[in-house]
Amino acid sequence: PSKGMLFSVPSVVHTNSPTATFISNPSANQSALLTENPSASSISKPSSLPTNNPSALDSAKPSALQSTNPSKVPTENPLASASYKPSQPPTGNPSTLASDNLSVLPTANPSVLPTANISAANHFGNGFVVLSTIPHDPTSFTQGLVYANGVLYESTGLYRKSKVRRLEISTGATLTSVNLDDQYFGEGLAFYPKNNTLVQVTWKKRTGFVYDAISLEELYTFKFSTGRNEGWGITYYPITNTFIVSDGSDQLHFWDVNLFKETGRVTVKWPDGRTLDNLNELEYDPVTNNVLSNVWMEDHVVAICPLTGIIQADIDLSSLWPYNERPRSADVLNGISTTDVMGEYLFTGKKWPDIYKVAFI
Repeated sequence: PSKGMLFSVPSVVHTNSPTATFISNPSANQSALLTENPSASSISKPSSLPTNNPSALDSAKPSALQSTNPSKVPTENPLASASYKPSQPPTGNPSTLASDNLSVLPTANPSVLPTANISAANHFGNGFVVLSTIPHDPTSFTQGLVYANGVLYESTGLYRKSKVRRLEISTGATLTSVNLDDQYFGEGLAFYPKNNTLVQVTWKKRTGFVYDAISLEELYTFKFSTGRNEGWGITYYPITNTFIVSDGSDQLHFWDVNLFKETGRVTVKWPDGRTLDNLNELEYDPVTNNVLSNVWMEDHVVAICPLTGIIQADIDLSSLWPYNERPRSADVLNGISTTDVMGEYLFTGKKWPDIYKVAFI
């Protein structure tokens, strides 16, 4: 991993390009922004950014699977593990957290949505400034990024190369690293504050891992399912005390925090009703109460109201490390984290040499 001093970057303001569009009424309050009525606002999906040469993508989503080692087959019920650390059951009315109809989440009633400190359109709509950069291992195929306990946690992918790491926040130095078995392709990573654990999903094996956040000791494994039966991104959503999971589709899946079982889904769509798929790495944003999602193969991040699925803002990060300045070895933008400073964000990419600390203006 890259090690060294923190590199300062001039405070250059990056304004969003004309193709990046936001909710049309930035002065609207949160409840108005979170409407599911497509006629309530107009937004157009930006044109797709150029993609890297497929040969440089390092088989990010290979079709061939490794054979399963029977000795490593995970247990179905994590509660059966002696090392399981129980957390509190989800708060709120259980009827709002589970439904036989998994196509929508029953809490998508604007009258009961949480109030954000600021709308996503206002918060993300005026460009950004790079505060500094943190060295990042350029061999790291970043799949998940999350900050907690004063350190940065990273989940990396690719078969035979997947890891979970604790990183020093200012230098990017690796403090602890754990390798996944060769059969697993690591994906998203979430921090669960109620028992100080990390939850990692894998791509094709329908298997997740729970780690102690201090030692990275593997506490137990669990089986999961999604619409595509794949794991891409995961984040903890404190509003409903659930995990939110993506699988590369246009769906966000809500999971019970104890059993890792689905309790509901919501379809992600633009305010005009068009859906958006390829949702990848996820991160809860406490400033707007939205969930931020990378869009696979694009240098855009979308801010989503997770209880309605409506996209609140489209964040153009194409100027963070411009495509035409990247070597062939570098892959796409992927990796989002907040920090302990409200309104401060970390962004990186697969095999990028830096993590960018960013504030929006």
